Amino acid sequence: MLRLLDVYLHRRPVGQLIQDENGQMVFRYADAWLDAAGAVGLSHSLPLRREPFGRNECRGFFAGLLPDDSKRQIIARNLGISARNDFAMLEQIGGECAGAVTFVPEGQSLPEHDCSYRQLTSEQLARLLKELPRRPLMAGEDGVRLSLAGAQDKIAVHVAGDQISLPLGGTPSTHILKPAIEYYEGIVFNEAFCMNLAHAVGAGLKMYQFRRFENAVNSPV
Repeated sequence: MLRLLDVYLHRRPVGQLIQDENGQMVFRYADAWLDAAGAVGLSHSLPLRREPFGRNECRGFFAGLLPDDSKRQIIARNLGISARNDFAMLEQIGGECAGAVTFVPEGQSLPEHDCSYRQLTSEQLARLLKELPRRPLMAGEDGVRLSLAGAQDKIAVHVAGDQISLPLGGTPSTHILKPAIEYYEGIVFNEAFCMNLAHAVGAGLKMYQFRRFENAVNSPV
């Protein structure tokens, strides 16, 4: 039986992810998107073209939006689906992929832009974080359709001032919370250091490139 997911980029329909009769995944860009001004591909591995992308061409991108194997196994068991079925996983948790891509079952409307959040008290947030090892990404929670890549426990939330909320449906998040890992002491500090280092390297590279450009412009011919 053919199954389809409508794929949106920044709330604009760009194509369909298809699971064919043999269970293989195929992606096809919509003609309207291909003809639209300013259309872009979902990734470098999925450039704009009218021919469909087979499983070997598109799986890398779509599977990369999902959690890694250990968390995927738990999510699949909680949802009653196969851990190897990327399509079914995106159908269940692909409402908010912590980016611009959203998956909606064919025939269903994209959630309205008036965002829906479930506010969390400090006690509720603490309980949610404790449950993550048993319920990764809160998959199966009523209204929650979140997907984040990686093996570490994490959850996408919306932060406004002092209020932390859980996004519902396809509502966008603002932050990702990643609890410490018991058997990797100091990983929170290590990640903070790596993020700051990457930021510093990026800023330094931009300054280096600007100075090279400035020197080239000011050099005598």
